[in-house]
Order: sequence, then C-alpha cells, then structure tokens
Amino acid sequence: MKKLFIIFSALILLAAAGCNNAERNSSDGSDSIAPTTDSTENSSADAEHSNNEPGSPGELTVLTDTVMQYFDVAACGTDDGLYYMDPPRIGSGGSYLYYIDYATKQEIYVCPDSACTHNNERCVSYFDGSEFSTKYSKLFVYGESLFYLSLSYHESDGAVSTSYGGAGGGGTLWQMNLDGTDRRCVFTFDDELTVESFAACDGEKLWFVVSTPELGYNAQTQMYWSYLKDMAVIGVSISDHKVVDRLPLPNDERTAFYRIEGCAGDKFIFTATEYPEGVTKQDVFGLWAERDLSIPFTETTEQDIKTDEIEARSSKVYYTLDRATGDFSELYRYPYNTFFTNSVRFDDKIYLMQPDSAVTIDVKSGTVSEGALTAAEGYDVKGIFGDMYLCSSLSDPDDRAAYFIDPDTGVVGKTELRSNKYPEDTIVSDVAAIGREYVLIRTGEIAIPNKHLGIAGYYYEYAVEKLDDFFGGKDALETVRIIPKG
Repeated sequence: MKKLFIIFSALILLAAAGCNNAERNSSDGSDSIAPTTDSTENSSADAEHSNNEPGSPGELTVLTDTVMQYFDVAACGTDDGLYYMDPPRIGSGGSYLYYIDYATKQEIYVCPDSACTHNNERCVSYFDGSEFSTKYSKLFVYGESLFYLSLSYHESDGAVSTSYGGAGGGGTLWQMNLDGTDRRCVFTFDDELTVESFAACDGEKLWFVVSTPELGYNAQTQMYWSYLKDMAVIGVSISDHKVVDRLPLPNDERTAFYRIEGCAGDKFIFTATEYPEGVTKQDVFGLWAERDLSIPFTETTEQDIKTDEIEARSSKVYYTLDRATGDFSELYRYPYNTFFTNSVRFDDKIYLMQPDSAVTIDVKSGTVSEGALTAAEGYDVKGIFGDMYLCSSLSDPDDRAAYFIDPDTGVVGKTELRSNKYPEDTIVSDVAAIGREYVLIRTGEIAIPNKHLGIAGYYYEYAVEKLDDFFGGKDALETVRIIPKG
C-alpha cells in the first residue's frame, strides 16, 4: 500500500553490547496472542498482518509511518491491524502494547499468556516508563519481527527555551516477536546524539538519521538555543546489528532545519532552509534568543524585522542523498516565502500544491514540472489517503465534503460525515490508520482518574469501517471491542 511518510533530520552510533532488562519472555511459552472469545474469529498478530516486508537490496523502503503521530504515541499500521502503545499515564510508570485487529474488531494486549490480567510488570505487553518513552518513539514491523525505536529526548534545529534539557538523549532499538515475546535490545545510540523518529530498510541494512546537538546561550535574555550539526544517515546491519555505513550530510553553516521526507529508489529525500550569503543559522537562532519574550508575538520587535528580512532572501531546498554513492544533490529550490497549500509524497513524486496547480518533482528522474494534476483538477489536494488523493472542492466554498480521488481514474468517493472531536472538520480528522480493507477511526476518549493528579491520562475508543463504505460516505462504523484478559 502506498503511504504518506513525513519525516525528519541527522551522525554516528554505537552498537549495543546489552541493555538493562534486555529480554522479556512470555510466562507460558505460547506463540499466539489470539484471545479466547465466543467469536468464531480470533485476533492474532502474526506475520501475515505486515505490509512492511523487506525490500530488495538497494531499494529503500520507509518502515516508520505517521499513524497516531498527533496522539503522542508510538504506533505501526499494517494491512490488517495496528500495533500501538497507550499514551504514557502520569504516575503509572509505564505503557502497554496493544494490537487492534480490523477484521474481528478486537483490541488485545500483545501478550500470549491466556491467564494474564495485564495489570503488572510481568506482563509481556508492559513497557516500563523509566526504560521506554513513547512521545518521540516509533514501532515498525520488519520481516517477522516487531521493532521499538525508543527515543527519550528530541533536540531540534533552532529550539529556543529558558532551560536546557541536556544533550541529544540517544535511544535504543528493541526487537521482539510479533506476539511481544523475546523482547531484547539490539542496538544502542550514543547518548550525545539526537535520533530522528525514522527508520528505513534496503533488505540488508536498517537506516536511521542522527545528529549532534550544539548549544548557544544569550546571557542578556537568559535564553538557550540549540542547533544540529554532523548530520548523517547510518546503516545498521540486519544480521549482526553493527554500523556498516555512514552517509554524512554537508555541515553548511547557512543551511538549517534538515528534515528527512522519505525515500525513492536508492535515494533519501531531505528538505532544508538555506539562508542568504553572509548569514548563518547561528545568526538567525541567536536573533530568536535575543527577543524579549515579555513582548507579545502579536507585536513586531527589532528581532522580528531582521528575521523577516533574512527569510525574504532565503530558500527552501529539496535534496537527495544517494545510498550507493553518498552523493548529496540539490533536487529543487524555491523562495522561502513562496506559498504552497500543502506538500505531499506519492510513490516517487513530490507534489507542492497551490490552489489550482502543483509543482511536481520526480525524485528518480530529477525532473520538475508545473501544472494541474489531471485527475484532481478542480480540487485542492490536502494529502494522501492510502493510495488516493485526499481533496476538498475548489469550486464550491460551501462544500465541506472530503473527496477521495484515484490518480488514474478520478473521483472514487466522498464523505460528509463530521469529526467527533472537531465538528468543523470531516471524519477524516479522526482516522488513526488505514488498512487493506478497513479504516480505523478514533471515536472518543475516556479519562483515567488519579486521586493525586486529577487526570492521569486517557484511553482511546476506536471503530472500524470497510473502506468501500467509508468512500461511499456511509455511517457504518463498528466499535472495536477491548479484550481485557487473555
């Protein structure tokens, strides 16, 4: 299935000799997480659920995706279901790993012990909060294993704050069976590195993006600011989990905000901001740190004027990094203040959308063209929904429907159903993941009380619907049932 991947920015790592609590096994040796229910169908998280199969050597495939990214939880969608970590709960000390099976409409703990009540640290699905973090972390399926990229801290280019959170924070990579058993740490990133929430594969290596954070400080405003340097894409051998490749990005002082956008063929795709001659990113970030925060952002300061002037002379640039040769090449640039309504990835192309046209960047050939997308003419492309364009109407401002357009055949459906949480939006805003035949929708949330802290967190409620019904605008949601034991 084609997916939209929106990703991030880049140095070097250390292979893990071992981690605390590196293994967690099931209590009964079972190899299935199928619950025992009165249903004739059982939920299971075995290999057939994964659509993230290894690519052939040299062909890059992004493993991490954007499902659940706005809920601050780690998640991984497959054709037939969704793995996800519940949101970290204040005072609880940890999170649990769940699997939602679309066909059976069941949500289960990823634990094979049929007698487990899933309420203690011995449960296979439990992840201790002191060892695992969910906010910047990622789950992904590769082959017949589930991986958990645990990232405890996330430094970023141009971050300005009144306190310094420390170095990059590093992270760990954990591998387990698809039923959660045999969890083990297979790789450790150096604590001084920032590790992005991204992973890709080429059939032989797993690829990650890392960098080194640097710190600046303005004594007058007592503001810290940070930037990233020594960015690189690192290849880790699948067979022995050792670093076997390092592809550095240029350390250009005029270039900031490197962000990895995905892969195409044997190339990684990055975007960045390039400042004009004579201006470095330290100059710009330093201006931000000089700003008096007691002045509302609705008012213009001297620093704002200088920043605006710099941005007016700056560029946004797309680059490719060749996995085979390490060549870092410019693909396309445009003035920083150019207005695009959206940018979307679809197969090997990037579309920079404007109200009635698009700039189309073909990553593999390196060609750029401008003009309306034929299948979506008359529509504003908002993004990618599975293998469809997700659009709104350009011709009728009162039309609040979401349209689904096949790039080859045109409009295949629309929905006017409204979001449960944001009634001004369509139900598309509530979509958590898209499978081969079903769409998963978050229908609500239940507060978890805490006698000392008020609200400790939330449970989310879900429903599934056949894609054909969803594209037809039908309200045919079926509630996902939580299986509390087994």
